[in-house]
Amino acid sequence: MSDLPRKMFLAETAAVREHLAEQEQQATAKAEAALAPLKAKARELEARRLAEHRAAVLREAADALDAGMERFFSEWPDEPRNSPYALGQRDAANALRRMADETATETPKEQ
Repeated sequence: MSDLPRKMFLAETAAVREHLAEQEQQATAKAEAALAPLKAKARELEARRLAEHRAAVLREAADALDAGMERFFSEWPDEPRNSPYALGQRDAANALRRMADETATETPKEQ
């Protein structure tokens, strides 16, 4: 009995496996190409969301400084509003708001 049919079957099976592997690589490449713009958009949206969150946190910190100063002046009404302490607190709150504005308007960086 000849091994020829078995060898032919094995050769055909190998050819089919090779063909399927090539098709899998092509399909993977097409999928990656189709997903690339979506991945880029997702990174951009995530960067924008993080920038908005950072800006919100900075504004919240500035508001907390202002609220603290109002509590301070309600407890110490004789303290002048232009004292070095008060001016420093106001400058810090203004700096935080400036940082928040800059953060909210900056464009996301490419990674």
